[in-house]
Amino acid sequence: MVRRLTTKVTNKNAKSLRANPPKSEVALWGLIRGSQLGMKFRRRSVVLGWIPDFWCPSANLALEIDASTDDRKRQRDAVRNAVLESHGIRALHIKAADIFRSPDAVKARILAAAAAQISDVRDL
Repeated sequence: MVRRLTTKVTNKNAKSLRANPPKSEVALWGLIRGSQLGMKFRRRSVVLGWIPDFWCPSANLALEIDASTDDRKRQRDAVRNAVLESHGIRALHIKAADIFRSPDAVKARILAAAAAQISDVRDL
């Protein structure tokens, strides 16, 4: 089980992010909420001190919506991904435009990533 490593500050930040989500996050939440994909996702939950856009504890899968592609963001993502991967968590990056352009393809990518994660855990 993954420790959440929450603090008052990260909890407050997560709550604030849940209160004012961008349109792409609202759209993706509409695709995955309520166990539509056969697994439960959490919005903006604290995981290892990070706040991914969505988190599936049963598959150890974090979903990140990428709207920008600047170098600083890529560097932060690389650091975060390394921390998550060291704990067996995969971060799946989804382009914001893809959520609106091809939602079925996004759902298929999420399902494939979750299945791979679950398979990896069972192989151990």
